[in-house]
Amino acid sequence: MCEGRQTYNACVRIPWATLRQSFVEVYKGFIYKLDQLSDKSYEEICVLYSALWIQLQMLQFGISLGSIVVESPPSEAASGFTRKQLDEKGIRKFELHYLVQLYHTFLTGRNLRVSPTFEEYFLENDISAEKHLLCFDWASLVYILTVIKSPPSHHPLVCENSRDLLDVNRLEGSNMIKPSVDDPETAHTYELASLAHIRDALGAAFDITSDDGARYLISHLNSLGFLERTDLANLWVGDDATTNHEEEYCSFPLPVGLDLSNEVETLAAAIEACLSDLDLSINEIGLLLLTRRFWYDRMITDDALRRLTRCLISWILAEVERSIHCPQSPTDAFFGQDDCIATVLRDHVPKGLALPGVRSTEAAPWPPHASNHRTPGISFHNGRVYIDYRRELMSRYAAKWMGSLHDDDRSAYADMICQLSQELAGDSSFESGPESRATEAAERHLRSIIKLGQTSVIFTVFEDVFQQWLYLLPRDHRQVCGLFCSLRNP
Repeated sequence: MCEGRQTYNACVRIPWATLRQSFVEVYKGFIYKLDQLSDKSYEEICVLYSALWIQLQMLQFGISLGSIVVESPPSEAASGFTRKQLDEKGIRKFELHYLVQLYHTFLTGRNLRVSPTFEEYFLENDISAEKHLLCFDWASLVYILTVIKSPPSHHPLVCENSRDLLDVNRLEGSNMIKPSVDDPETAHTYELASLAHIRDALGAAFDITSDDGARYLISHLNSLGFLERTDLANLWVGDDATTNHEEEYCSFPLPVGLDLSNEVETLAAAIEACLSDLDLSINEIGLLLLTRRFWYDRMITDDALRRLTRCLISWILAEVERSIHCPQSPTDAFFGQDDCIATVLRDHVPKGLALPGVRSTEAAPWPPHASNHRTPGISFHNGRVYIDYRRELMSRYAAKWMGSLHDDDRSAYADMICQLSQELAGDSSFESGPESRATEAAERHLRSIIKLGQTSVIFTVFEDVFQQWLYLLPRDHRQVCGLFCSLRNP
């Protein structure tokens, strides 16, 4: 908000008039009157609101923490203002406050025009536009990126209302290869795209006609690591009215789960490979790929969701504390990685070697985490630290990803948990084979369910999963089902 002005280390003292003028100069493209908003789409107003809301939060928190001091003229301070003229921090309101309130009212109280692209997304995911802010929803940003990377045949590149600031015209004469619908070899997700193409895609697919709004959304995607310039320069370096954005290209470093590309298979395989490793740093890379590039969305295929959920459950079940003390226990045959984990802990702990992936430095990470285990005096060669770090990764990444599945459809989540844990138990049916084998399979299945419950990834469907397990028991063991149901429903 105060770009180009001198700042100080301790605080920033700025007159109220200068603060207001600075905002109007920097964000003049975000200022619209009431009658001008009737032609704006939901996506465009959402982007404008998000940009200004962030600035308002920065201003208010800066004032609260004392890093920003807004000075008022002595005459105004003496006369005083009414409560409606002041915000919650006691600062006189100006255009920023009124615009945030105006855009929020439009988003929540009016039936705004939603682009067909996002309307389909909302219907598929059962989302209400009035309660959704696309700039702060990771799945929505991934969807926007997927549309940008898609060939022009999937969204007509027409943006008649765009000014020449970003040179957003049709890509005739552009050096970019335009895929054809009839040519399967070219119908592929882009790995490179010009800024002009990205701008046109936002205008055609999401009805974002404002150049300032489109520029902000592209910068937002850039700050989140979804795209970057090929020359690694600042996204809008040297930007002016004469800049040709058709010659400035951006790359998309990693695929996402919704891409129209075979690289999605590579992404899923990379996640599986990372989670199968014993090194916790590599595990964290896989979990980051899962939560940042493959966040749950109903538009992802059921096979992909099942595959990733199975991989995640397998990684969670790989931790059995008993294997540290009893690596040859019978249950180790069920959990695929237990023997390896026990071997690593047995080989590293007695010799005082660093455990794989456990950071041994005393430097505290940023941002700090409530469950951070870097306590002075604790040995980083202790096997318990390995388990603690693993559980921290689970609560920070795995539990949140699985929680999104649970919140979307609890019944389907319970079915998936029961089925996948049964598959990992090694038997597809408890009815097959001799009675002793069926009993052992049921016991292994129950152990996995209990383990998932202890790690808090079953959430509220534990009774449903447990009841399904009871009905999967062999016939001569099913009398307990009636007892369980009678206790559950007296």
